Amino acid sequence: MTEIYIPLALKVHAFGLTRLHDPNWTGSTLYDTLKQHTRGRVEPKDMLYRTIQNGLLYNLGLWILQDYFGDGRYIEDHIFDEYRAWYLEDFIEAIKKLFLLAAESANIKKGEALLEKIEDMYDISHESEYYEFLESEEGVEEITDCYRDILIEFDANIPGFFHAYALNYAERVFHDRELCSYISELLVEIGFDGMDSPHDTEPKQWIPRIPFPAWARRTVIARDRGKCAECGKDLSQELLGDEHIDHMVPLRRAGTNDLVNLQLLCSDCNLKKSANLIPVRSSIPPYLTKLHKKKP
Repeated sequence: MTEIYIPLALKVHAFGLTRLHDPNWTGSTLYDTLKQHTRGRVEPKDMLYRTIQNGLLYNLGLWILQDYFGDGRYIEDHIFDEYRAWYLEDFIEAIKKLFLLAAESANIKKGEALLEKIEDMYDISHESEYYEFLESEEGVEEITDCYRDILIEFDANIPGFFHAYALNYAERVFHDRELCSYISELLVEIGFDGMDSPHDTEPKQWIPRIPFPAWARRTVIARDRGKCAECGKDLSQELLGDEHIDHMVPLRRAGTNDLVNLQLLCSDCNLKKSANLIPVRSSIPPYLTKLHKKKP
């Protein structure tokens, strides 16, 4: 199994949240990129139309990683001072965990030596030197060049690097049903709404209903722990196994067939919901709130 560097995985997830809450990014970059898939111009061409394993969440992870790493513009233009050094440190540790021979790389060793030099500056007598270096043109250039040298050296390995962290990102988002619902509603908000006429005033169905593959049913049932996402009924204990895979944003309200839009409902809740858009309940167990509900 591919080993990832958890601090970086968490930062990628946090960075993704900022992107999803940035109307400029979602309304332009996300919309334009995703449109290429829905129009069949790039693979996967059936994204959103079908439930595919490396669907929206995986590709969203790839797009966020491309923004975060890219060609080095982020480290040069969007982070400053010690954050730039920490960014380099995260990248080096992530590369070393994924690729065993990376520790022998001259560029990796050069980067580690630079980070050690910066760390040595940070003590009581040299704290001012530490910040002066990080803020100086020389310091920015040295850190940025070091990052780019490593990026160029491991260029052939970057797709594998992105793949590992995109999968991790997809897992983290899918675990949070409310975040999945937010993304599904966001797609409608930014323009994937089925409205193709000036007379349209409400989102409408633009994707046909399809049977869900067995792996998708198993995945949704596992995430929702076999319980109805609305009433909490334990469907795994039902003899008939009356499980319904539901579109959180209904197809008739411009929802999609992507895994991000799916949840488990019992037949009663599914029938009651119909084509309505209702608040989605959290899929994260209330570990701590239960403690507060108990009487001392």
